[in-house]
Amino acid sequence: MLDLWPEMTKLTFLSNEELSKLNQPEIVNRILTNVNTMEKIAFWWSSELLDGATLQKEIGGSYLKLYTQIYGLPKIDALNRSGEQLLKQNPLAGTLKEYFEKHQSHEVNPENLP
Repeated sequence: MLDLWPEMTKLTFLSNEELSKLNQPEIVNRILTNVNTMEKIAFWWSSELLDGATLQKEIGGSYLKLYTQIYGLPKIDALNRSGEQLLKQNPLAGTLKEYFEKHQSHEVNPENLP
């Protein structure tokens, strides 16, 4: 997993300011990098190069949040696609999202106990 860590660190959320500038080339590139990296990570996982439980622990929550952010993006004129359409073109990313959702930790946070 250490050899693959540099790829995983390419995943970055878009700030509110960046979300208002979706058609700027640097933002379009970040979106594409995120989607391509998510698909690459999912490919490694589906090829059993990455352990699902370890991957869940390391990036599961962040991956789900980023997937949701990208999925909700409106049509990006420069790509002629919405975030949902981009993700549908990268089906393994969605398969990994489903795995993470299925295996989310439902542990009780002690701070929320009475």
